[in-house]
Amino acid sequence: MQLLSADEALRKLSVPLTKAYSNESDFDTALFEALRDCLRQQELPTDDKNIILLNSTSNDHHYGLGIARQQAGALSLLDSNKSIQKYAIGGTSSGLKALSRPDHAVCLFQKNADKWRVSDCLSVVELKMSDKSCEPFSEPFNVLSDGIYEVDLARRHGALGQAIMYNIGCVLLHRARRGIESEHLPLAVIAGTRGDTASSLQEKIGEHTSTKQNKRVTLRWVSGDIGVPNACGGRFSYSIKDFGQFHDEDKNQKDRSVEQALSLYIETMLFGLIDAAKV
Repeated sequence: MQLLSADEALRKLSVPLTKAYSNESDFDTALFEALRDCLRQQELPTDDKNIILLNSTSNDHHYGLGIARQQAGALSLLDSNKSIQKYAIGGTSSGLKALSRPDHAVCLFQKNADKWRVSDCLSVVELKMSDKSCEPFSEPFNVLSDGIYEVDLARRHGALGQAIMYNIGCVLLHRARRGIESEHLPLAVIAGTRGDTASSLQEKIGEHTSTKQNKRVTLRWVSGDIGVPNACGGRFSYSIKDFGQFHDEDKNQKDRSVEQALSLYIETMLFGLIDAAKV
């Protein structure tokens, strides 16, 4: 079985990032189905449209690896019903809604009653719409102490805050359970374009009555990582590595920003898949 060429995969994955959507779920599904199309030659058949189970060299037919959307594993394997539980994340105005699930995650699967269930999430990608994405990171930041800077994770960078919560509350614990040492975990936020829904049309009308300076600029992608303490009681840290804006008015810049977003997406998935294969 032969995988798609890099150019063909890029072409397929670029489509969801160049279209407009009325809601996040449509964007989420479109990107997931584009990924499935790229991996079709390596996909094993299942009856679950929200998972991509990949062919592996393992001879154990009760365990597998792959990618899932809107699925969360359980911290207890003793109760199979918990394998589809939702992770509670504190609600704020940024969109960190309670009872949320990771958007796209590299997972370990376990077969239970002839159905594949997510048991562990080893890396996640946070998806947002353009009107809910992070704003550019620019100084000045608020200095807390010891040279540590505070970023507004509640509002301006709420999508990043959600990615951090998924990694600490889900990915880190699952990786630890499997004996995977993690000094750093990747943070990835990717945004799709919001279409002309009633709310976005109202926003456009409002733009005529506001100054250009008040228009909210958002990012297509944000990459970063979490520093994991070496021992209990240590301090977690996070850093922003890079980010890119939407450039819909310039085709060359738009194509580049889409490629950068997809590069981040694939790198984050690969981070989890390498460890999933080891497990």
